[in-house]
Amino acid sequence: MPLSENERIVRDFLLLLYRESKKPNSTKVSPQAWETLKDLQASLASGNDDIKTIARAIAKWCKTHQYREILQALQPVRGDAIDEDKDPVDDETEQQILRLTNFSLRFVEETINQAQTQHEQKS
Repeated sequence: MPLSENERIVRDFLLLLYRESKKPNSTKVSPQAWETLKDLQASLASGNDDIKTIARAIAKWCKTHQYREILQALQPVRGDAIDEDKDPVDDETEQQILRLTNFSLRFVEETINQAQTQHEQKS
């Protein structure tokens, strides 16, 4: 079953954030974006597990902070932006993100925290 647009946005955002957190110098997530992730987490904290609400919070955070690179990375290239059949993923967190069909607010927040911690360790 194909993902809805909102599910795709959340999944691709989490994958992007997680993958960029592994790099010492992220090309798609600016230092300012890493610093303002707490703003996104604050807006998510007042929400619920509704995928539409989570996707809107992500898009609003990107627009508020003028993170055009992230928004562009979330745009679909051909249907789904992330090709799941390309290469098998060995990373457990990435596998969890790719397999998710029901995104919970808790999982989104935990993944953001994990990516932020990993980014701080790499920089």
